[in-house]
Amino acid sequence: MITLLRVHNLKKFDNTGEDLEDLISIGTIGLIKAIESFSPNKGTKLATFAARCIENEILMHLRSLKKTRKDVSLHDP
Repeated sequence: MITLLRVHNLKKFDNTGEDLEDLISIGTIGLIKAIESFSPNKGTKLATFAARCIENEILMHLRSLKKTRKDVSLHDP
């Protein structure tokens, strides 16, 4: 079940140009965070909660890349 969650979430990010193995690693971090912070008392299924955490972790990674990938040139083209 957990592997299917990760693969399903990764399909959303096929067009980002990021390496699939990197996205799997980042998704795994999101999954670990989901398991550590999951509270069954709140009425949410683990799969639903984990899917959101995996997606958020990948989105945070992609946003951080956007901030650091801006090329700056001192010369005009």
